[in-house]
Amino acid sequence: MPRPSSKNIRVDFFQMTITPTETIASPLQGFRAIMDGTIANHHDNGGYKREFYGLSNRGAIGFCGSLRKFRNDDLPKISSLGGTELDLPLIDGQGLVEHNCFVFFPRHSVIAIHYNVHANHHTRLVDTLIGLWGTRVELTPLISADTFRRLNQTGTTLVEIEAKIPKPQNPALLPDPDNFSRHALDMLNLSDADNLTFKVGIDQRYSGMNRRLINSLKNSIRTLSQYDPQKLTAKIDENGIISPIDLIADRIKSTQQVEATGRYIPRDTLYNAIEQAYAEVENDINAYFATGETN
Repeated sequence: MPRPSSKNIRVDFFQMTITPTETIASPLQGFRAIMDGTIANHHDNGGYKREFYGLSNRGAIGFCGSLRKFRNDDLPKISSLGGTELDLPLIDGQGLVEHNCFVFFPRHSVIAIHYNVHANHHTRLVDTLIGLWGTRVELTPLISADTFRRLNQTGTTLVEIEAKIPKPQNPALLPDPDNFSRHALDMLNLSDADNLTFKVGIDQRYSGMNRRLINSLKNSIRTLSQYDPQKLTAKIDENGIISPIDLIADRIKSTQQVEATGRYIPRDTLYNAIEQAYAEVENDINAYFATGETN
């Protein structure tokens, strides 16, 4: 029997926004509709069945749950060293389950997600909610308040951005692009390439003429951050000093150590770890939103 062991998990933080409808006015209302059975809790996308499971209130904090991914075909076999390979003993309707636990914090509409490479990428959570809620859903990665402030403060000049974005599997589910992001996506979708890498520089000698372009590119950075970029960096001019910014490395995240019971980490253990992660970065999150209100 496997012994208990310690494992590290990563927790990522996103702001969730939606386009309100008559039935789903906010993310909180949407999740409650899943909890009380007003709308379905499962949706097929990306070749798998995905289900919101075990959604429940988490005291005054918010609520928790998990997004499960079911594998029903091309399943692995089980064996021991030198032994015969056997099929997994599944009955009709069952599948191999991988999941991500999450906690939703209504105050800033922040969702904290346990990263699991075998389960659902955060974009799949978005796809599932779009299918269930019938409206546009966006998850914007939270970045450090200092990075957010430096990028958006008056007097900061954007000198350069560089990005590498993967080809989207379903462009219709992406956030509404600005003009620059739309052209980049069109170029990627019309090609046979798996990703698009580009660098845009701004000639500071014509800063007056390029002010509109600079503001447009600042908006593009936010949009591109939602496209799951493999790279997203910028260079800014702060009173004559050119400084680099890495908008992936500067994301708010946390690593927590948890105890695995046997082969699995209990869900309650994951929920507690996510809450602990949030408590550790709560000041950073509050500073991020406070900075956004003053810019």
